Amino acid sequence: MGLVGGGFAGAMALSTLLSGRVSDRIGPRHVIATSNLLLLISLVCLAVVDKQHWGYFAAYFLVAGATGAMCPSLIAWLTEYRHGPALLQRLVCFCLAWNLGMICGYAIGGQLFDTWGPALPMILAIGVLPLNFLLIFLSREDASITLTSHEEVTDSEDATTTLAGAFVMLSWVANVGGTFCMSIVIFLLPDLAVEIGMTSGLQGNMLAFSRAVVIATYLMMYVSQWWHFRFVGALASQGLAIAGLLVLAKSDSQTDLFVGLSLLSVLPGYNYFASLYYSTAGSTAERRGTWCGIHEATLGLGLTLGSILGGWIGTYAGVRVSFVLAALVIAGLAAVQVVLWFRLDDARSEAPSMASATGRGS
Repeated sequence: MGLVGGGFAGAMALSTLLSGRVSDRIGPRHVIATSNLLLLISLVCLAVVDKQHWGYFAAYFLVAGATGAMCPSLIAWLTEYRHGPALLQRLVCFCLAWNLGMICGYAIGGQLFDTWGPALPMILAIGVLPLNFLLIFLSREDASITLTSHEEVTDSEDATTTLAGAFVMLSWVANVGGTFCMSIVIFLLPDLAVEIGMTSGLQGNMLAFSRAVVIATYLMMYVSQWWHFRFVGALASQGLAIAGLLVLAKSDSQTDLFVGLSLLSVLPGYNYFASLYYSTAGSTAERRGTWCGIHEATLGLGLTLGSILGGWIGTYAGVRVSFVLAALVIAGLAAVQVVLWFRLDDARSEAPSMASATGRGS
């Protein structure tokens, strides 16, 4: 399971890194349309190909590649020529839509799997995907043709771009650790849940609840904005994740799983939104696809390493040891971020000017 999950995440990471560059060259809309077509083809293959055939795994990895290709282009398209509150509004709407889809997929997919087996959830996924093509067709007007594309960039926006370009390195490192632990949860937590006696439907509800925690984190970050250019928030979210992983490693009841997963779910919410903000605010419109691709690729790298190493450790030492491994990885990468933080003296020196320009502290 870990190797298969690692292959899925690796295909997604490679796809996001390459597609972001392609999006900057040919435009995001073409990449989004092509990736949706590949996703539809791969889902149909998964529904009809025998599970023992090599083509089944090829289609599964193609799902990852198509999904990965879509994300950087979509983010770049939505945020092109936007700054400040307009940028944050687009980011939080994107994150809410993405996670609401995941919540529905987890909850409905788990229930359908319990009742009808694996075929019906796949058919449902194929049935809703054509809506994407309709939305692409209806979006004839380029997203960059707005009033904000002709406004002058203010001094505060220039300062934000410079400082975000420095903070994005911290976020990219944090992404690897955050998705490392989440990949272990996605691919190996079901093993522990079955051991405790949790049904597939309840597992789906538990994962859906974890995404609700992620959404709550997005909304808190959007409303408060206290975390802008502050390192303490990142460290606090990583501390909560370590505590959640240790709870999972010691869990012997369904309540323990819910508590541990809830603590852990703050981290992917914080990491993703912060990294997305710094990757878009710190990049120019001409290179936004590339930066968003790197953002998504760091997520995929963590997923790949977590799935493979976690699966290997889980096989030979037990699934609970995998959660301890994830806690150690987060702690180690947090130490790397601390070192990088103290090396950002030049960027941090601009924080006072940011505070006076935006009304916030550094």
